[in-house]
Amino acid sequence: MRNRGPRPGRDGNPLRRPVDRARARLAPATAAGGVLAAVTAAVVAVAAHRAGTDAARRTAAHRHQVTAITLPVPGAPLAGHVPVPARWSYPAGHPHTGHVRALATTAVGTRIPLWVDDSGDPAPPPPTPGRITGEAVDAALAALTVAALVGTCVQAAVRRHLDARAAAGWARDWERVEPHWSGRSRSA
Repeated sequence: MRNRGPRPGRDGNPLRRPVDRARARLAPATAAGGVLAAVTAAVVAVAAHRAGTDAARRTAAHRHQVTAITLPVPGAPLAGHVPVPARWSYPAGHPHTGHVRALATTAVGTRIPLWVDDSGDPAPPPPTPGRITGEAVDAALAALTVAALVGTCVQAAVRRHLDARAAAGWARDWERVEPHWSGRSRSA
């Protein structure tokens, strides 16, 4: 049970300096930061999905799908999807007229599904489950990207600091050893 395998910075090398041990511990710390970033992204995804689902439920309570019937289009027919005059009724017994998007060649009297709000005005449909999931994934990817950028910046700063400490340590040691190594004395 004593030998649990190599541990970063604890290999017993007498030449290993404290800065070397700190540098060896940087890799496991980076891995732990990656795991933390992934967990954070998952939490963000779940929270965004719940918020999107709740918002969709509230929106759906005030959205109603009705059938609009197209009216004659004044002027020459155009190409593609255009606003076409139509009529619909919501709430029951309250007629509305307006424009709905349809092909310019849509025949008069064609039934077109239309989403309206509580007052009967055209409104966008409530978000679909696929759209909510997509937005949650986008939020998670954004959180993961931000965490990765922050982690990379922190790691670069720590590496720069450790490299500066190592260089200063080498300079101090070389200043002490060099006169003996080169055969010069300090007084000369």
